[in-house]
Amino acid sequence: MLLGFRIAHVILSTSWYTRFTPTVPQNKKKKRKIYLYEKTSQQEWKDFSNETQQILNRELSNIRITQADQLDKHWHVWSSAVKRAADAHIPITYKKPRTFYAMSMKATRLHTALKHINKSLHKLVNITYTWLPSYQLLAINKNLHKALSSAQIPKFSITPLALTTIVAPNNKFHYANTITNIKELKTTI
Repeated sequence: MLLGFRIAHVILSTSWYTRFTPTVPQNKKKKRKIYLYEKTSQQEWKDFSNETQQILNRELSNIRITQADQLDKHWHVWSSAVKRAADAHIPITYKKPRTFYAMSMKATRLHTALKHINKSLHKLVNITYTWLPSYQLLAINKNLHKALSSAQIPKFSITPLALTTIVAPNNKFHYANTITNIKELKTTI
């Protein structure tokens, strides 16, 4: 005969406190505005100076600066007046910074091709059957396509894998030819 037992349920919650604060990545793709001073005509310079003078007369007339915060506010008004007049009268263009490659462009592309080839080789050699075979096939073919396109090799030097080659669990011999072709391509690159 069992005696009555009381079961107490306890909810356990944990929190991780780390001193890690992720930094915001710098946006290097932003276009910069460049003023084309050498292409500005004499009339545009006169219009620019007249508009700047009108804005400054309207907003900063008869003001004495006695404190640092007043100087900061007036400096802001002056710089915004110059920027508004420059945007209106001086021709502009936009320039995007070029991407920097530590190696030459060809070496960079070959390196990315090797990375994609290694990914596809790893997935082929270590096939796990927890995912759907169609998903694995799609991922492998996608990596092979990226490798061939970044190395600028003709697209069909390696034939894409068919779904029947991955479906059977012990079917490594069916795609052994593809693995050897990929390894040969890897040594060629």
